[in-house]
Amino acid sequence: MPSLVQNYKNKQTVAQLKKIYSVLSQATVMAESENGPISDWNMVDGSCESMDEIVSFYTPYLKTLKDCKQSKGCWATTTIKGLSGTTNRLNEFSGSFDCAKHSIALTDGTYIVFDIYSDLTSLGIQNDMPNDTNSTTMAFFVDLNGQKNPNIVGKDIFAFALTKHGIAPAGIHTNSVQCSRELKNANSGIDCAAKVLKEEDLKY
Repeated sequence: MPSLVQNYKNKQTVAQLKKIYSVLSQATVMAESENGPISDWNMVDGSCESMDEIVSFYTPYLKTLKDCKQSKGCWATTTIKGLSGTTNRLNEFSGSFDCAKHSIALTDGTYIVFDIYSDLTSLGIQNDMPNDTNSTTMAFFVDLNGQKNPNIVGKDIFAFALTKHGIAPAGIHTNSVQCSRELKNANSGIDCAAKVLKEEDLKY
């Protein structure tokens, strides 16, 4: 019986991950249609104005329940851990944060943190930045079930990023090498999205 329950939960997670991947991809297409190509978007690390502008491009195409911006309320307040059980670097989202980030809650219970990034390789994604002259882009960290447990990166928390080719799941260019219980650092589980989408299971 426990294995049946776990199999059901895994299938549910896969379905939710596929859904948010599709939602973010479609929202990007619509945002480009309305606001011009992503290569022209002004993504400046640490700029509240830049972050608010990019988020405003997306929110018309996301079913947003709450816009927390840089305040608490749109991310789990419990300790965020990785697959290995160590505290994950995404635990920083549990409190208030700076203008390089922006959090929202969707009507289906999903939490999203928008985070301006200058190096996608830590997420297992090539640095195919939308603008060749700009070294920054947008990463999206999603908690599929909001405040509910387990709040573990690689279990209910996953990452995506905006590249010149559209939305990419973390781990797509590295075979999700950080999607491991053996990785005893703050990145454990950070690049599981591509693996889960490819295998349609949580085999780790």
